Amino acid sequence: MSPRPLVPMLLGVGALLGVGLLAAAPSSAPSATPSPAPKLVPPLAGRLVVTSPFGWRWHPVTGQWSHHDGLDLAAPVGVEVVAPEGGVVTRIDVAGGERGAINGNAVFVRAPSRVWAFLHLSRVKVALGQTVRAGELLGASGASGRVTGPHLHLQVTSLGGTPIDPTGLFPPGTFVTRSA
Repeated sequence: MSPRPLVPMLLGVGALLGVGLLAAAPSSAPSATPSPAPKLVPPLAGRLVVTSPFGWRWHPVTGQWSHHDGLDLAAPVGVEVVAPEGGVVTRIDVAGGERGAINGNAVFVRAPSRVWAFLHLSRVKVALGQTVRAGELLGASGASGRVTGPHLHLQVTSLGGTPIDPTGLFPPGTFVTRSA
């Protein structure tokens, strides 16, 4: 009995498994390793002091137990607010408008994997549909809308609308909690 050739047998097994012999050959296809996340720029310069964290709380205006879908960051009126990452301005709310009664002046930026919202601004410095880069000026902190005082409300959602805690997107130590 003569030995059977190995290559046709391997090709036959590969065909049954749905793979070819060439699948083991080196490829110039891109690596499956995900690219590193972009470095985010803090939305305010200086120390980012959290005055009301993400999560469940008693709402300071309504007195209701509710989920705070963002962070409140201490900032007097007029502090520059910048985009943490590049994206497109998809919504602008105006104080006194339909949504502005609560949000005040607000800017929403759709980035590649999430939506950023910056609420209670004193001024808006971008236009609807404008493309912004990380670090680009969006407006200035304020006390517009339903607030107890001046601050920046920073909110992040997935593209599907699920709230994301912004503190998990930045390096540890970026945010500090106001001590009592």
